[in-house]
Amino acid sequence: MRFAPSLSAPSTFRNVRGWHLGLAIVAVAICLSVRLAPASSKYRHEQDTFLVTGGRVAVELFEPEGDQKHPVVLLLHGTDGLWERGDLYRLSAGRLAQKGFVVLLPHYFDRTGTQQADVPRLMSQFQQYLSAKDDRPENWQALREPFEAWLEVVRGAIHYARARGNVESDRIGLIGVSLGGYLALSAGSEEDLRIGAVVDYFGGLPRHLGTSVRTMPPTLLLHGDHDHTVPLREAQAVHDLLLGRKLPCELKVYAGIGHVFMDDQGRMSWRDTAALLDAETRTTSFLTKYLRPPGTEPGTGYTLGQAGNAR
Repeated sequence: MRFAPSLSAPSTFRNVRGWHLGLAIVAVAICLSVRLAPASSKYRHEQDTFLVTGGRVAVELFEPEGDQKHPVVLLLHGTDGLWERGDLYRLSAGRLAQKGFVVLLPHYFDRTGTQQADVPRLMSQFQQYLSAKDDRPENWQALREPFEAWLEVVRGAIHYARARGNVESDRIGLIGVSLGGYLALSAGSEEDLRIGAVVDYFGGLPRHLGTSVRTMPPTLLLHGDHDHTVPLREAQAVHDLLLGRKLPCELKVYAGIGHVFMDDQGRMSWRDTAALLDAETRTTSFLTKYLRPPGTEPGTGYTLGQAGNAR
């Protein structure tokens, strides 16, 4: 298979510098790798909808075969949505399903009617927010309304997941990339959602929420020090915040790596691919540790405390 040519961003999206790829790029690297052993388990891919304020939202499910219960992971895409690279997001979700997780891929843009043509505007608004010199709430104003709507979808997806018969309802993790990372961390800070683990790729936490964060599940932050889209300081701020509150958090900084493992021209080198493979391995290990500890099997009834989720 020759996946390398598809790693470059299409010319019409070069200006959004890789937000459109998100975690989907991880899936490409999986296919390029011989380091990762192929998973033998099969999984089901289904589509459904769930109700939120304003209507129904589509969700794709990736479920291990069999009748056992499994931990569940929500995969939150970036500003790319699922238009051009959706199949790669699905490949990544399938890989997690093969490892024993039920994976939900919510189409959270459904809630706001966001279309592919809206991506440059969203990116511009986010860049304005990130370039602000202070943390005043009004800097978030342009993004506040759609972000709250998307966060509502994340909450709804969590409740939807818990109602499914094949899910360990106290074993829910979140993976978010860029914009999805901001959503994952925001949802993780809501104690009543009872999230078990959060993995953030190249994202952060809305700054005005920092002072109100009192809880967060074990969190893995993955970022590059050459990220010119979402600066490394966004991840470092989350890391410092959580450690300051004695909440479990790991930060892995990839030297010389740009946003979602690409340079500013949307190109990906083999060094980027190696970093990406490392991130995928860390993600799987982290989720296994906190959602399905080694030596246990799905459906055995282990408790939240046994997973090491410090709250």
